[in-house]
Amino acid sequence: MSINNMKYSINVRIGCLISILCLLTYFSKAQCDISFCNTPFVSAYSPVYNSSDNSIDINNLTFGNVGCSLVNKQLGIDVYVYQILPNNTKAMLCGVLDEAPENIVGYARIDLGNSNICDNTFNIGKISLNASNGFNICDGATYEIDLALFVTADNNFMTSEKTVFSALSTSEYLIQNLGKIDINITNTFPGNAQPLILNNISDWANRTSNGIAVPCNSDVELYLQGQSLLGNCFPYNDFSSAITSELVNVLTYSINGASPVVIENSGTGTSGGQITGPPPNSSNCYGGILTDAQPFVFEASNVTNPCNTSVEFKLTTFDVYTNKTKESKFVVTYSDNCVNNLVLNNTILNMGTYRAGQTINSNASLANNATISFIAASEIVLNNGFSINSNNEFLADIGFCQ
Repeated sequence: MSINNMKYSINVRIGCLISILCLLTYFSKAQCDISFCNTPFVSAYSPVYNSSDNSIDINNLTFGNVGCSLVNKQLGIDVYVYQILPNNTKAMLCGVLDEAPENIVGYARIDLGNSNICDNTFNIGKISLNASNGFNICDGATYEIDLALFVTADNNFMTSEKTVFSALSTSEYLIQNLGKIDINITNTFPGNAQPLILNNISDWANRTSNGIAVPCNSDVELYLQGQSLLGNCFPYNDFSSAITSELVNVLTYSINGASPVVIENSGTGTSGGQITGPPPNSSNCYGGILTDAQPFVFEASNVTNPCNTSVEFKLTTFDVYTNKTKESKFVVTYSDNCVNNLVLNNTILNMGTYRAGQTINSNASLANNATISFIAASEIVLNNGFSINSNNEFLADIGFCQ
């Protein structure tokens, strides 16, 4: 998820008459206090999603009665955007700007100048959060938005990337919660911060999930997707920039119905997300399995006797928040009517490919102008009597050697 800070610069400078009472208050106070003008406030309508320009709009932003007894001060409004998790808490690990209380996914900062605004109300109107000011709105996400009205003696705060919670005294700000908003761009996600579980195994080339048959000793390229997602960020046509839930993936294969062999499970780092955090030695939260850029390659060497053999792959994706699981299976059959040990003796070979699951033994003579390939997993033995003419093309392929 691409996250950038959003900063607005709206200068509102208003002069006001300072009464004798205000002057007395000025001399009696030693620090900024947002209640200097009595009953400071900030408010706005509930946030709405605007599909016409893919923005979150905050309408009727109104504030008033904000000031401080100090001469050197800064007034402003912050807009904080939080990602909401399925358990109704604010995300604190994956995709946020920093550790709590900086666990926001974006913010806007409005400069109100350095003059007291007492006994006055101002309406800024509408603020839009979108790509034009650096906010990547994610499809399916549930956000919560807070307004923070502040006045502070810290003149460096406006250019900092900190929230009022960590940088200012509690007497320098007040918070107004605007509630939650669901983002629905593609009608893909269930809404209400609930995860979308995506689970799929298929052939890489054709994206078929019905299983495939391949020749003996063939590496197999698979497309895998095991994700549990709380949102999908731009670009929306794939899930490469998604917001992860907390999940566990288990990927196994089983040969001819034997006990499964684990390729990935929680012990190999295929678990994590918004609660458990990043895997060891990684700065990123675990986002699941997605082989959209390059396939997962299952090497033929994993199968001891690959002829007339069936390999079943199984991918299980489990979401920790909802305790829901999705599972996919995919069967690869090594067919081609081959045998594990092939003997080619006293034979004039015609053009073609000869495969064996393990070994090939031959003392054959090749036919003129023939192109011949021997492919075996572990051994090719060319015995006395094996002959090749100068017009032959011969290939011997043993496992990874040619």
